[in-house]
Amino acid sequence: MTIGGDRAPDFSSWLMFGLLLLVSSGLGMQLGLSPGQGWWVAAIVASMPAVYVGSHACFVDGRYAAFVLAAARIGFDAERRQEWAAFGMFCGLAMGTKYTGLLAFFALAACGVVILAATRHGDRPGSARKFGLAIAIAGAVASPFYIRNWIILGCPIYPPPPGYGRFCTPKYLSRGAMEQFHESIRRRGVGMRRGVSAFLKLPFNLTYHTANFIGAEGIGLCPLGLAPFGIVALRRNNFARLLILLAFLLLFLRYRTEHESRFLLHVCVIGADFSVAGWN
Repeated sequence: MTIGGDRAPDFSSWLMFGLLLLVSSGLGMQLGLSPGQGWWVAAIVASMPAVYVGSHACFVDGRYAAFVLAAARIGFDAERRQEWAAFGMFCGLAMGTKYTGLLAFFALAACGVVILAATRHGDRPGSARKFGLAIAIAGAVASPFYIRNWIILGCPIYPPPPGYGRFCTPKYLSRGAMEQFHESIRRRGVGMRRGVSAFLKLPFNLTYHTANFIGAEGIGLCPLGLAPFGIVALRRNNFARLLILLAFLLLFLRYRTEHESRFLLHVCVIGADFSVAGWN
């Protein structure tokens, strides 16, 4: 803002949206798509209203999704120490960008544990040490953002979640304002209901339930119509299996919190990747 003035937020949104599209196409090519098919992934992602809504007007969800997907792209193939370090760095950037990145970090770390458990050859203790290095780097990168919030705003996570009173006292927000905020989150969080049946219907609702936040939030028909074919086609691909696991964990965590499409942009991108694979 100091350098770019009131144009800086729009430039940042444009830049990060472009990077999200690059990460989306790169993820598809890692799944085995051709470069041309990778650009089709970018085109599908760019046409999703939910992705656009979460990537402009000072929303950081597009940037956050790009960091999560970059971490997955590097971490799911990581072997060398530098690759695990890069995985940790992008995990830390995701957590520092948005506090829902803490949940995404647990999902990515769970996938990392699966990778270590599936390691049958090579130096498993050495891989575990590299994974520990990634965790440490993620914490080191993310911690300054939360320490800053704690010093300036009174809570590391701001606005603080329910139960915050035991650990911190938020500044600039009264108790009544916090209660109203938590109540609005609770009301919005049951927008697609709870329960097993509601969870199983999430792909359908994400496609057609387009008014949960501001404006249209649909994701188009490609993920629902074509992604299942891509999942079947790539069922023996280890990288694809890890992406499916990550998408499931992120979907479940989002289902347990707030029902807004912009919190699931990384899952929308994964759906677009499998859509093009299914189309192919």
